[in-house]
Amino acid sequence: MKPHLLLLHGWAYDSHCFDWIRPLLAPSFTLHTPDLEPIWENRIKELSTLINTTRGEWFGCGWSMGYLITRELHSSGLLTKNCGIAALPSFTEKNGLNSQTISGMLQGLETGGQEVLRRFSLWCAYPSRPKQLPSGGAKEYLRSSLRYLCEAGDITRQPCGPVLLAGKDTLLPLAASQAFPDLATTLLPDAGHDLPLSAPEKVASWLLATLL
Repeated sequence: MKPHLLLLHGWAYDSHCFDWIRPLLAPSFTLHTPDLEPIWENRIKELSTLINTTRGEWFGCGWSMGYLITRELHSSGLLTKNCGIAALPSFTEKNGLNSQTISGMLQGLETGGQEVLRRFSLWCAYPSRPKQLPSGGAKEYLRSSLRYLCEAGDITRQPCGPVLLAGKDTLLPLAASQAFPDLATTLLPDAGHDLPLSAPEKVASWLLATLL
């Protein structure tokens, strides 16, 4: 039986961000790529139920914010292995997202949100993919999940799991990883934050090598 792989997307996106890597991973894993918006308020309960009611070994991988959620599941013993793409155990350590940026994003969401999403898409879309707005979803989901992104650094004692970092990530600069000297990292030097979209082949190869 193939192991199950739970792939969780990042802030403001949905599961379509994994469209390019699904066919590369499907021969080796049974894939699960839920959209977070519909389950956000009960995400841990919903995902725990999925795992507990589906027989087999489960691995997890989160892109960006999704890594913080798979870490929670891993810490609870629901995932045998966990890893992250363009992610760190906390996004708000030194050289990461600062409080002024996050406050500005929250304020922008109160006044429509399109400018926030446009800027966020530009941060994510280096270097080669067409710059497309994230799907966005409901504003309340965006506000709640952005606050979670800030607060989840409090779970740094949970197991981390290795991460794949992007050398030209303008959303989560490489320098932010210096706050986690014991974290196992692999670097794609010429990639940006949108790794599942801009480097699917390299991401899939790394996942196969990391999890199997």
